Amino acid sequence: MNNDFQAQAYNENEMINELLDMVHKHDYSYMYSDDHRSWMSGTKSEKMIEQLIHALCSVMKVDAYSLVAECLDIRSEQYTDGLTHKTIKSWFKPYIGQPYTKEAFKCVDGMYYVGDVFDIDGDGWVSEEQLESLLK
Repeated sequence: MNNDFQAQAYNENEMINELLDMVHKHDYSYMYSDDHRSWMSGTKSEKMIEQLIHALCSVMKVDAYSLVAECLDIRSEQYTDGLTHKTIKSWFKPYIGQPYTKEAFKCVDGMYYVGDVFDIDGDGWVSEEQLESLLK
């Protein structure tokens, strides 16, 4: 096995563990604090969490859906308004898009352009039937 691959996998696992630890320890109500130090600490913590998520999801291509699920599992909801889980989900919003619908694709004469999303052997245009199949 390639040593670079092993080192990357180890770093990825370490980063995931660090993220989960930070998510677990984060003060989710820091923005409501009257104490400026608490607010600054919470802001710093949130930025670090967002940077780790970006590195994992954008750079290392870790599956954002699995990662958000792990984060939600590790941190139980502690507020009646759902603040904890809303906050966690908001950190992942740039990496978890809405499911594609037919209306999201450009249509010309009954053909849909999917080349930006799906690799279709160099031709990004598909029929409505093919698009529906791809969306499933």
